[in-house]
Amino acid sequence: MSRGGEVATGSAAVGAMVRRGRIVTYGALLAVALVAFTGQEAWPLSSFSLFSEIRTGQSISWELVSVDGAGREHPVPLGRDLEVSRGATHLMPGFHARSRREQQARAEAWLRGSGVALSTVRAVRIYRVVHQVSTDGRAPGRVVLENLSAAVALGPS
Repeated sequence: MSRGGEVATGSAAVGAMVRRGRIVTYGALLAVALVAFTGQEAWPLSSFSLFSEIRTGQSISWELVSVDGAGREHPVPLGRDLEVSRGATHLMPGFHARSRREQQARAEAWLRGSGVALSTVRAVRIYRVVHQVSTDGRAPGRVVLENLSAAVALGPS
């Protein structure tokens, strides 16, 4: 080895390969560290939050409902349009903190993606639902708490 940790081979091509290998190695380590510290789920890298969180006897889900002109609620079946619904449950917890304009735009996109006619909807509501997890694996979990997390009127302000 020569001074500076370089391999003394006399070949410029070998030196270039060593430098390239270091760049790739350091880049991969940096990417893994960034994902781990920021909590991002950027495939194929992951912070493995699915396996690193404690599971309890309760689970939390989010439910989107539309409200018609008579004030009746109708569940919105997310999932018909994967591009729209893919991140819906990840966006619902912070939905209440967004501006009214952002809330309306997101809600309208979810409704359109689910095939709901916007003309029939006066408002949308998002519920945080807590389920008691079944321990026997046969019976479905029962709802133990349902809180209104956010509500936004649609249409002109």
